[in-house]
Amino acid sequence: MSWHVVVTKPGREQQAFNGLLEQRFETYLPVYCKMVRHANRTVIKHKPLFPNYIFVALEPDQRWYPIGFTAGVWRVLAYEDGRPIPLPEGLIEDMKKRQAIAGGVFQLPNVKARAYTPGQKVRVIDGNWTGYEGLYLAADHDRVTLLLDILGGQRKVEFPHKVLQPA
Repeated sequence: MSWHVVVTKPGREQQAFNGLLEQRFETYLPVYCKMVRHANRTVIKHKPLFPNYIFVALEPDQRWYPIGFTAGVWRVLAYEDGRPIPLPEGLIEDMKKRQAIAGGVFQLPNVKARAYTPGQKVRVIDGNWTGYEGLYLAADHDRVTLLLDILGGQRKVEFPHKVLQPA
C-alpha cells in the first residue's frame, strides 16, 4: 500500500475526507489547532495543516477513479499517463507518529520572533516539524510562512513566530 495526494477544492478538506471514508478509503487529514478571535471571545479550531490537500492510501491494483468523483475533491496528483503519484515511503507514517506524540493534533510551537529576510534558509527548532529546513517567505503579526521541501515538492507551511533558527 502506498500513500497519494488528493487535491481538494478550497476549504473542502473535511468534506472530501468524510466522503472518502464513506467509500472505505484509508484517508489522512493532518490538522493543527488555531486560535480564532470572534468579537470578544477566542475559539480554538482545528485547521488543515496542508490547506487543499488530504492523503489516501491505495493498494497497487485498487481502483482509485471514484476518488475524483467524491464531493470536495478536485483531483488526484498523477503522472502524465494518469497513474497516481505515490508519496515517499514512510512520510505519512512519520507524520502520524509526530501527530500521535502531540496528542492527536499537530501543535505548532511558540518561540520569540526573529528578523529574517525572505529567501533565507531556516530550520524548525520546536514541535512536530523539528529538524525540517526551508526558506523563510514572510511573516504577519502571529504567523511565519516557510517554503518546505515536502510531498514531492515545495509547499508553503505556516508556523507561529517562535519556531525558527538560521540553518
